[in-house]
Amino acid sequence: MNYSLEAEQNILGSFLINDSITYKIRELKENDFYFESHKIILSCMKKIIDSNKPLDILLLKNELEKIDKLVDVGGVSYITSLTTIVITTSNIDHYIKIINREVT
Repeated sequence: MNYSLEAEQNILGSFLINDSITYKIRELKENDFYFESHKIILSCMKKIIDSNKPLDILLLKNELEKIDKLVDVGGVSYITSLTTIVITTSNIDHYIKIINREVT
């Protein structure tokens, strides 16, 4: 199975730093991601968005704590690192295609 750690990280990080693209979260399913921690993070991001809250690190941390998964996904340091990995959020469509295996 092909997967891209970097593409997955960039997608999740982009959602955390750019509110104007969070609508794209609807294009994704947890199974689009290879890494279990990223599946969990995406699921929590969707819960936050579905409750009409802004998506940020603190709300994501709280959502992960509610389901006792914060440590499993790498803790606050990993969530924070997702935001520092992103060079630009303008490539999100390309990264989504990568994880959907439309581009190799």
